[in-house]
Amino acid sequence: MSITKQIFTEIEFDNKTSLPLILEEIVQFKREYENDKVFIHQVLEIPSHKQNHMRYLLIINIVRNIENPGEKVFY
Repeated sequence: MSITKQIFTEIEFDNKTSLPLILEEIVQFKREYENDKVFIHQVLEIPSHKQNHMRYLLIINIVRNIENPGEKVFY
């Protein structure tokens, strides 16, 4: 049996940074337990008034097996 929760995160970075690399790190660090499965559900661009800056709203789904969540993850 599993449960799913949805979280929202806003990120901002300069245009020299790689969005896929940032998304990969976010997926890794949003896990609370070792068996959590984290998915980027949607990425929405938010207008930024700063030049050379990008802003995004991320909608993230976290699926947890409540019968076997695994060990707590510490970063």
